[in-house]
Amino acid sequence: MPKLVNELPILKVRNLITTSLKESNQIKNISFEINEGETFAILGEMHSGKSNLVNSILGNATIQSGSVYFQETLALGEKPNLYIWNKKVLEIQKDFKKVLNDIEKSLKSYSDELEESYFKFVENKYFDVKSKQSLSYPDKKNFKISEGENIKDYDVISDKKDIKLTNMENLLDDGIELIYQNISGYNKQKKFLQELKNDNIGEEGLLQKMLETIIKCEKKVYLILSNLIDILKKISFIEEIRNLVQAREYTSISKFYKDLTSVLKKVEKNMIKINETIIEIDENQILLSASLSRGGERKKWEAWLDEKIDSSIDENELYNLVIIKQLLNFSNIQEIISKNPKYQTPSYSELKELKKMINVINQDSTKLLSERITVGELLSEYIDLNKSILKNEIIIKDYKDYMISQDDSLDSHFNSKKLSGKKIKLLIIESILKAVGLGNDYLKVFLTELSISEKQLLIIAISAIVPNKIISLDESFSHLDNFSKVKAIKLLRTIKSKFNSTFIIAETDLNVVELWADTVAIIFNGKLLELGPKEEIFNDPKHPYTRTLISSRISVESEDNLNELIYNPWSEHHDYNIDLPKWTEVSKKHFVYLNNREINNLKKK
Repeated sequence: MPKLVNELPILKVRNLITTSLKESNQIKNISFEINEGETFAILGEMHSGKSNLVNSILGNATIQSGSVYFQETLALGEKPNLYIWNKKVLEIQKDFKKVLNDIEKSLKSYSDELEESYFKFVENKYFDVKSKQSLSYPDKKNFKISEGENIKDYDVISDKKDIKLTNMENLLDDGIELIYQNISGYNKQKKFLQELKNDNIGEEGLLQKMLETIIKCEKKVYLILSNLIDILKKISFIEEIRNLVQAREYTSISKFYKDLTSVLKKVEKNMIKINETIIEIDENQILLSASLSRGGERKKWEAWLDEKIDSSIDENELYNLVIIKQLLNFSNIQEIISKNPKYQTPSYSELKELKKMINVINQDSTKLLSERITVGELLSEYIDLNKSILKNEIIIKDYKDYMISQDDSLDSHFNSKKLSGKKIKLLIIESILKAVGLGNDYLKVFLTELSISEKQLLIIAISAIVPNKIISLDESFSHLDNFSKVKAIKLLRTIKSKFNSTFIIAETDLNVVELWADTVAIIFNGKLLELGPKEEIFNDPKHPYTRTLISSRISVESEDNLNELIYNPWSEHHDYNIDLPKWTEVSKKHFVYLNNREINNLKKK
């Protein structure tokens, strides 16, 4: 990665979620940082969420949740609130317990039905589920299936998929989704607590204990996830047994029930582990909920802890309760956060001032150039609205260098204080137009006479007149030929090096990104998939979608090659429901969003 002007973040994006009429444009829990003075490119195909992401982080779109920090201070989105985040986690856990209860009911119903079936076809008896008693059938009815007979010839299983099994699978999917939300909630709290610790906000002892507890809970939630996935696999195995019966491959009735019963017993063990783990999470969750409580709620926790400490006879439990009681002596962390200037929501006037430091250029910017005035008049008006640039030391130096290049004798007696603002203005206008390839001939050309590409160049030229802290370009090169693109990028590079401006570009054009980006973020369907230095993204892409995107610039000579450029997330990531993807740093500052199987495959390669 090229050395940046400043390795400090000018923008921090945390857990950003936005809405959009088109689902693929919705931003889905994105976090990243942009360093001051770098060119940060967001690369993806059309309708991948690029524009929505840029608009959100620059205050031009509604943020549903998440935060954007400008120079280490909250600028947009929600104020961090550990208390509310913890409440949401508790709600998710409550919903999960309901789903788990439904799974247990469904499992019991299936087990009962299997037991009835066993007594009917093996023991030739009627089995009462409630009393757990078996009775002989009246009238000497015989339903018994002899060993060696094909089970398919009897009404042991239905031809259709078992509704109870389908219901269990659906409930397990719901449970896994809630567990993912639980993991995401803990991860959000964990990262924020780590930032508080790094910034020395709050009391270290409390922060450390909360961090340790969240990490402990997170591990236990992953254990629940592992057991749910294991149950899902066992349900699939039951389906395989049923399919073998349909295929007439089962001729032993006792083996059929033995196989099914064995699977169900293993499922029951999984359920026991899940319930035991939930109890452990609940015990740990007490520390978090008590630590974040305030006012009357905190007093209730204190009274509850006193009562539990007095009645506890278990040494480990007593030790943990005393620790929690001690933590309540610390200042409330959420109150500290709420009072810290870093996390104050900016006022309307502060936000207005912030937006003045941001220049947004997009495809629609050319529509602003419809007024019946000349190019020269427009640029002159723009400078008049920003007169401070006429006193900018860098611009004055440029003017001095230009004048000396015309006459060497000026070097010894050049006085910047006597400079005419009119001369500097003219120099700015002429040099900017020259830089984008328009030239002085355009000074008297009316805006309505310009082509779309000329208007796009003029918009880029205007952005260079007042070099803002952040300059955003959204598909701003779409109407330019390659020669004009190079000229425009050369001008913007000059602005970047002279004024330490930070550029955020949203692009579908691989050549533009490769030409001048420092860091590249790959986006697909509203999610970031890969993030890293430009050289690594282009020369050693890790994510399947990134590889497809980068290879798409190669000229395609046959239909076979065209098929290779298709990215199918459903086949590529077929096991994401059982192996959760996560961000992994594969090399310095190069991150990719893949699961364990995919990361292991990368290591093998």
